[in-house]
Amino acid sequence: MKQQNIKPDITNTRFFGSLMAGLLLFLVVLSSCAVQKADSAGMINGVNIPETSFLESYKGHFTGFVLEKDRRPDEKEKLELYQKTWTDITIHIILKEYFNKYNIKVTQSEVLDTLMTNIPASITKAPVFQTNGEFDKALYLKTLTSESNNTLDWLKGYYYEYYIPLAKLKTELQTREIISRQELTNLYNILNTEADIDWVVFDPRQTKVEISQAEIENYYHANSAKYAVSRYAGFGWVTIPVISTQADVGEAKAKADSIYYELGRGKSFASMVETFSAAPSAGKGGALGFVRYDELTPTLKTALEGIGTGNYTRPQKIDNYWVIYQLAERTKNMVKLNELAIAIAPGTASKTRIKDTAIHLRDLSLQLGLQTAAEEMDLAYNKTGKVTADSVWLQDADVCAYLIDRAYAQTKGAVLEPVYSQTMRAWIVAQVIELQPLERKPLVEVNDDIAAWLKSERQKSQTLDLASSWVAANITNLRQAAIRDGLEIVSTGNLNYDGEVKSIPVSSFFSDVISRYQNKKDQTVISAGDFVFYPLVTKTSKLSNPIIGQQEARNFYYNSIEPDWFNKWLDQRIKEARIKIWYDYSLNVR
Repeated sequence: MKQQNIKPDITNTRFFGSLMAGLLLFLVVLSSCAVQKADSAGMINGVNIPETSFLESYKGHFTGFVLEKDRRPDEKEKLELYQKTWTDITIHIILKEYFNKYNIKVTQSEVLDTLMTNIPASITKAPVFQTNGEFDKALYLKTLTSESNNTLDWLKGYYYEYYIPLAKLKTELQTREIISRQELTNLYNILNTEADIDWVVFDPRQTKVEISQAEIENYYHANSAKYAVSRYAGFGWVTIPVISTQADVGEAKAKADSIYYELGRGKSFASMVETFSAAPSAGKGGALGFVRYDELTPTLKTALEGIGTGNYTRPQKIDNYWVIYQLAERTKNMVKLNELAIAIAPGTASKTRIKDTAIHLRDLSLQLGLQTAAEEMDLAYNKTGKVTADSVWLQDADVCAYLIDRAYAQTKGAVLEPVYSQTMRAWIVAQVIELQPLERKPLVEVNDDIAAWLKSERQKSQTLDLASSWVAANITNLRQAAIRDGLEIVSTGNLNYDGEVKSIPVSSFFSDVISRYQNKKDQTVISAGDFVFYPLVTKTSKLSNPIIGQQEARNFYYNSIEPDWFNKWLDQRIKEARIKIWYDYSLNVR
């Protein structure tokens, strides 16, 4: 195959957080080789990229695009997805190289400890871990530490493969590569300096600006997320169970008998389970696994005695089901069983009869309120507290979602029409007792705040420009010019990193001011707090007792001077990567 000239797009790797959160669709089969292999899509830093692995990753990106945009990508977007796929693969290879370089290892106990003490926000909002509308930490921890429940295996895998190794890699890079010893020493010395500084003060509040209503409205619509509020409702609710009648029991029995008859005629047990079974085991083909003889009910023991492996029991009534068991395997003390359960569900007549009661309760609630009406009819009344669209506060998540969706279209105090839950086999009557249906604060509520903020920002911006022009015009005699123009000058003697000017901490700009002075560079105008400053440094000296340690200086560098250091480091590694692409984009992925 001919080597292609298409290189990964390295102009923007700020997507890295979302790429990591998605666990990297590409899991490369590592194999080092100096030449092209058969069925190879390319090679990165000597690592062969199998064509099948590349296509799997590309298809993952393609599918993600379709799901997000609800359409197929056009030709330009397909090329971008192709380039992004190679960029993601390159990042994967680079990270694995550096994990190996610094011998970064992770244990399963580290994964569990991390996930137990720092629970991801997405998990706290997941419906599966909600109980009565609140995050159930005990349920989460039980699921996390369970050896048999694989619900969180994907999360543990992500933390094991990437999240924790990445955190360790960042620590190694900060210690070994990003900032040199000399740079760290210079920064340490600057942060442990004191100085005499006069500050020329420009007050933005004296700058006259105008803000139009159109600007306020444009800002409100463009920044709607700032004014987002949590939608929620609170319910009072009553459950009215529907009890199955003998007719309902007989109807379910007839259905189970019909299925038993079809099984006898050779129908597949697995296919019948998939079509008809209402048991939780249906998702596993009805498999119950091995069960000890002494744990079986006497009735089931008797039923199993007369059948051979692969055959079935006649339908047996167990709780609210008619159950057919298949004997899959028999040992000395155990049997392996599969089950097919037909639910005994209330029929139309049963549901209609109880619906009349639910309607009567609702009508009475319109006059008295649901709580009083429930007391009058001797029914149990419950309250939810605040719940959202993701909250599951009944045993039927679909009914919960339906009720809160209805509530958002109502007013506080509304009594909703009765709704039937197939899962709970009951009618639910609910009243809205708390309600916040808006997705963001109305403009009238935030109009003045937006106007004040826009005015302040424009004043600061214009004052910064005016101050810069003033400095340029008076650079040869700034102190006298400030006195001439009536500008405020604030003197701070022996000022250090922990100091203040006009009650504003100088920690965010102190190092730059001192560095410029010591390197004989012009100072810059500084916007901080409610003011704009220009520093006039007259003297600096080393503190006799340092206030900043070496590690604090290192942290200051990464947090303040170069907060985007990791993305920049990664961009550089991608630029330096040895990338060969043989996969023919024009023929295969378009």
